[in-house]
Amino acid sequence: MSPYRDSIMILKLKNDTTHTDVLGQELKIDDFVAYPSSSGLGRNALKIGKIVGLTAKMVKVVHLKQRVSDWNKVEAKVTTRYPDDCVRLDEQLITMYILKHDLR
Repeated sequence: MSPYRDSIMILKLKNDTTHTDVLGQELKIDDFVAYPSSSGLGRNALKIGKIVGLTAKMVKVVHLKQRVSDWNKVEAKVTTRYPDDCVRLDEQLITMYILKHDLR
């Protein structure tokens, strides 16, 4: 096999990554999920976040935070979680949650 063909096969494998949550729902980029906190004082709390990437075994999630003023912007921190630790949330439910809590 040529090196070019090998790289195409590797790219295809990376793009074919699919994950399912604890309920068996397929997880995709831009889905909102609930996942367990793993640091800080709220260790046994659930966080709500948005999937921004997929790896071979895990999903990359950004925590939804309250809005901050333009002068005090904080970069979103990406965390990785196993798909079995996440639950995909309903779009209508998460829309109301974002509006109610003034999140970004």
